[in-house]
Amino acid sequence: MRASVPMNFMFGSPQPPPPVDNTLQFYKIHGALMMLAWSVLVIPMVLIARYYKKSLPTWFSLHWMVNVLALLLISVAFILVLIAQGTVVATPHSIIGVLVFILSLLQGILGQVANKMWYEGKVPGLFPDKLHWYLGRLVVALAITNTYLGIDLFGGNIVSYILFSCFIVLTLVFAVFLECRVGQTVSLFCSCFSVFFLISRSWLDRFLTPLLILILCVLSRESMNPSMTEMKRRRQPLSSCLRSTGPSQRSL
Repeated sequence: MRASVPMNFMFGSPQPPPPVDNTLQFYKIHGALMMLAWSVLVIPMVLIARYYKKSLPTWFSLHWMVNVLALLLISVAFILVLIAQGTVVATPHSIIGVLVFILSLLQGILGQVANKMWYEGKVPGLFPDKLHWYLGRLVVALAITNTYLGIDLFGGNIVSYILFSCFIVLTLVFAVFLECRVGQTVSLFCSCFSVFFLISRSWLDRFLTPLLILILCVLSRESMNPSMTEMKRRRQPLSSCLRSTGPSQRSL
């Protein structure tokens, strides 16, 4: 098969073919990798680490390995978009994306530190355990928000919004179901914040709605919580289980 070459008839020399622009392809790969990393890998691992310690003995190994894979995919996607743009463009999507990438690296480091500092019977402290927990939730919320901004920035159609929104709503419903079973209703605010932030139409609603959710969660927790004596009685079997089962039951 013969290829055609443009010819400059004025000077009698062939013209070089126009450069191939792979920017759009880089953007598509960037979006696909980010969607795979956050939706398929990170969010399920957060749920497993929080709710399946007792029923899944290998939860920590699974949580660690899958999140390392997700961090690699996030890094590749971040490098691809830098290659496509040449620099960080000052858009909300890019700014939040850089913040999410930095916090993701920090979250991975905190996870490693928490693992090295853990020992059987250890009571989780503010550093690094609780900092790792709540930073992880913040990063996931920012990543979900930035996904919507990315879909809007690159001209995604309504089907993209609907599919991703269905995934987020189903994940939220499942998380609320697990929260109710575990009895940790106070963290419903963390789970609901990003979704209500995205579906609200005005900036005022985006901040008033999560505040209302927080108040309702606190009130529901006050009405549902037993006395401190009952809480100690309920926690005793769990604490003894933590001491007897070793690393697979660490708290999150």
